Amino acid sequence: MLPFDLAEAPAALVHRGGEASALWGGAAVDVLVNNGGISSRSPAEDTAVEVDAKVMHVDYLAPVALAKGVLHGMLAQHSGSLVVVSSVQGRLALPFRTSYAGAKHALHGFFEVCA
Repeated sequence: MLPFDLAEAPAALVHRGGEASALWGGAAVDVLVNNGGISSRSPAEDTAVEVDAKVMHVDYLAPVALAKGVLHGMLAQHSGSLVVVSSVQGRLALPFRTSYAGAKHALHGFFEVCA
């Protein structure tokens, strides 16, 4: 088991991907499932920018950093899968969900390019 917090710094999360490989004797990770996240509900004008930043960090930067941590191994072995569990909010934004929808839109954009 490799416990960690998605709120860790992006560089630390990239390193966690390498640690995951080390758990299996250096073998590349076969499947990374990005399924963690947080949410926020409030009107844009009432949402502190710190909330926007935290939701963006946990829901977007953390999955990107973890993917980057395992991607080199997957490419070297010519196999592997990056699974990203998201939300309909990544396609259709709803009222009072500015931070969450923004992070999910970014997540979709990044991983669609990686596909």
